[in-house]
This record gives sequence, C-alpha cells and structure tokens, in this order.
Amino acid sequence: MTSVSVTSLGDKKIKAMLSRIRGGMPHAFAAVAAALHENAVACFRNQADPDGVPWPENTETTLMLRAQGGLQFGVTLGEFEERAPRRRTTTRTRKRLARIVNNAKILIDKGTLMQSLSPQSTGKTASVSTNVPYAHVHQFGNPDNTLPNRPGGAYAPIPARRFLPLDENGKPKLPAALIAEILAIVRDALHAE
Repeated sequence: MTSVSVTSLGDKKIKAMLSRIRGGMPHAFAAVAAALHENAVACFRNQADPDGVPWPENTETTLMLRAQGGLQFGVTLGEFEERAPRRRTTTRTRKRLARIVNNAKILIDKGTLMQSLSPQSTGKTASVSTNVPYAHVHQFGNPDNTLPNRPGGAYAPIPARRFLPLDENGKPKLPAALIAEILAIVRDALHAE
C-alpha cells in the first residue's frame, strides 16, 4: 500500500504541536486526513506533483493504447502489435485517438487510481493511502519497465508522477502550503480545547 502519514512527518513544528495532544483529537486529525486527501486529488486535477512540478506527458503509445481500449496486464509486445498494427489504423481509431489526445489526462484513464485515494484518521493519526497495486509504479516510476510505451515497441522507463507528498525514498515531503494548512488545523483545534 502506498501512503503518507502525519505521524511520520519530519516537520518540527507539526511534531511539537502534536506532542501537546495527549488524549487525541479525532476532529482535527479527520481534517488533516481530508487535507492530505485533497492535496493528492489536486495532483491529478493539476497534472503536477505536490510541489507543482508538471508530470511528464503521456507517450504516443499510451494514447494509442487508450484509443484501442487499453493494454491488459500479461499482453506481450507481439500481441499488442498484432492487435494494433500501425499500418492499418482505422478511421474510427484515428477519430477516437484524436479525442483522447485532446482530452487525455495523465494517470487518469478510468480514474481508478485517483478514486482509490482514501483518507484515514484516528484520534492521533491522519493519513491518505491507496490499495491500487500499480500506485507505487506511478508514484516512484519504474526504470525497468517491460511494457511497451514507445512507438515501434521499444522499451522505456515509466517516469515518476508523484501524487502523494513523498520523496523518491518514500519519506514524507510536504509542500510548504500543506504544512501551513496542517499547522492551522492543529493550532485551531488546540485553541478550541
């Protein structure tokens, strides 16, 4: 499972505020989990990582695969090329591809990954996670990719497209705006006590 948890954050201000909480603050942590969730969903909407860096574009082959109904896991390159020969692309496929190219969202084909993001909280923790098996490939990339994602069938790595605020080693890396939002939530909850 790919996730980020507030309890493991390295920010000293957040840790200091959290240390003041003895019995837990379920409402505050639910709000923090919601903020983490919204930040991750915003990455999909903005097509950029949590720091605002745009994701690498879809390859031509990814767009073609979408136009042809997708590449199912376990399909070999030969089977793919047999199903989608480049010389015999139909007018219908070309029209569908044009629609897909014009409307293509990176990491959003059917929306499964984005919709799988789930905020969780207890009185003392907040997190957002996904149980989609391929989430880590998109979050961290796959330099040893074996699926064809280049025209002509050449193999190429899948680039990282971060949607959770984690660095390349899986350690929390929250943008300053999200840290400020979490601090405000916790500060407001402490003052309300």
